[in-house]
Amino acid sequence: MFSDKRRFPRFSYAAPVLFRLPDERLWSIGTMVDISLGGIFFKTNQIVKERHTLQFRLANLLDGILVMVSGSMVRIVDEAPYGSGVAVEFAMPGSSPELKKLCDYLMQAQPESLIPSMKQQAASTFDIAKSLSLARTILEGIQYMNYYQLLGLTHSATTVQLVEMRNTMLTELSLPQQDNMLASDRKVLTDAVVMVQQVGDILCNPHKRLAYDISQGQVDPFVVRTLAHDYQIDIRPYSAVWQQKHPDRIRKSSELWQAAQDELSIGHPDEAREKVRQAMDLDPFNFKYSINF
Repeated sequence: MFSDKRRFPRFSYAAPVLFRLPDERLWSIGTMVDISLGGIFFKTNQIVKERHTLQFRLANLLDGILVMVSGSMVRIVDEAPYGSGVAVEFAMPGSSPELKKLCDYLMQAQPESLIPSMKQQAASTFDIAKSLSLARTILEGIQYMNYYQLLGLTHSATTVQLVEMRNTMLTELSLPQQDNMLASDRKVLTDAVVMVQQVGDILCNPHKRLAYDISQGQVDPFVVRTLAHDYQIDIRPYSAVWQQKHPDRIRKSSELWQAAQDELSIGHPDEAREKVRQAMDLDPFNFKYSINF
């Protein structure tokens, strides 16, 4: 059900939406009000009933691709004369790559779009001691932690996880409107906010993230494939840099790939997959390496 305790952040998004029952041929039209990985809220003049399962085509105004999903109507609000408002819960939340890409874009464009009740709670229970402790941990940790560790994540984190953690930390570090804080403490919080913003600017940008991962010598092959697909990134320049920096890894990955083919040919798929995984870790930009067999 839709409620303030949603699993996914929601974003304001005014765009057309087409919908129909599975056995209908004609599409009806509405206008989205907000969207998340879990569902949408949209306006329509069409008569709809709760618990109907519908097919949807959501307009992605960023790249023109229609997002195809299905979901059930869980709440209808009559707000005449403007038309009914319909809350929809998707049948498989977060399963559409196109929807995930759209929400990632909106997450970066609307970082303030975390659920309002969460932000209000954070502001009303501001704990200066806890915030200062977090700020000092960030400023001290930057000397020996990588950017992912600074956010409490790993290099396998999704873009949504990175943006959510960045926003959560910025909320926890936000200065209260009125507080007789020491100037030194205020500077610690301000410096930590700047650091988190800089780290977020790199890790939440797919191009900057890949460049950073290469500089660290640790690139998750599944992250590369996800970013390349979701953001239509040409990975060839990154692959060229990786090959130049790590020729030994490239050579070893080729050997592992050949060994995997040998294991597969004698009926050992599990052993083959393990060798392919190792090859992918060594050469994460080589899309020839795949465990889908």
